[in-house]
Amino acid sequence: MNTSRFVVSLLCALMLISCANDEKHRGDLIAQQLQEVGELATQEVVLTKLVPDAGTSVLNILGKKKMVFTMTAYYEVGIDLKEFNRNNIMYNKAANAIKVTLPPVKVLNYRFPMEEIEIEYENVTGVRFSFSPEDRARMYKSCQDVMESAIREDVKENAVSYQASTVGFFESLLMALGYDEVSIDFEEGDID
Repeated sequence: MNTSRFVVSLLCALMLISCANDEKHRGDLIAQQLQEVGELATQEVVLTKLVPDAGTSVLNILGKKKMVFTMTAYYEVGIDLKEFNRNNIMYNKAANAIKVTLPPVKVLNYRFPMEEIEIEYENVTGVRFSFSPEDRARMYKSCQDVMESAIREDVKENAVSYQASTVGFFESLLMALGYDEVSIDFEEGDID
């Protein structure tokens, strides 16, 4: 589902829910609607990294082989609303206020397009053979591991920023539904 259709359907569902009379029923409806959304990406990230392949840097009496290349990762950060439950919503009808506790921010998906890998440096000396297709496939796998670690590190380092974009989205949505006071928190847990 594309983002604009998702926002419109979520907004409509929450508008209907905001008409519910009792607080428990309203909380149950909101929780149910949010769980049905599933994963909600609130930020798209592009990470480009210069990756040396440690496995090919071999120096021996026959010569050496070394390759360094640039790899780009595309990933989405957000929350998995399937983990959301009724206890994560507190509604105060008198103050027209709502407090929502969201699941921790995490990487929802990522990809490393092979066609975007660029060889920055390649050196084969002596009587060594140049890199075979098998060498390149092994290096690609090795670089994927490096990039996965870099993504995890990026999410941990920038968790506050990623949480802020999620909070901004939910605050805007709930304020548009007519709540006078909106508070958004995150559950305790590791940021993936």
